[in-house]
Amino acid sequence: MRLFVKQALLLLMLAALVSGCDSASSNEVDEFLDTYEEVIESYGEMVTSDILSSEDPAAMLKAFNDMNEKNIELSQKVEQLKDLRWTSAQQKRQLELVNRYSEIMMQLQESM
Repeated sequence: MRLFVKQALLLLMLAALVSGCDSASSNEVDEFLDTYEEVIESYGEMVTSDILSSEDPAAMLKAFNDMNEKNIELSQKVEQLKDLRWTSAQQKRQLELVNRYSEIMMQLQESM
């Protein structure tokens, strides 16, 4: 669990680095933000599901492993996008997503 939280924090830090960019829209950035939002929504669904309160350690472990894989993929993608210029709308959306992600991670930690 601690590794997962560290990876989640790393993703937040990388996302904050990217948010410093400005100007010119990019389809790659929009695609990344769409994927990021889908992942965040799946995390939110997991937090409200029975998996975390399950007596099945294998199911919990699989859920956390899936989350870790998604975090790694997103971290790699955001690293590739860090030199692109983001529009202010993209930056705003990214910040909103980071806030949602943070809230879900706090809920996750509270449910453990």
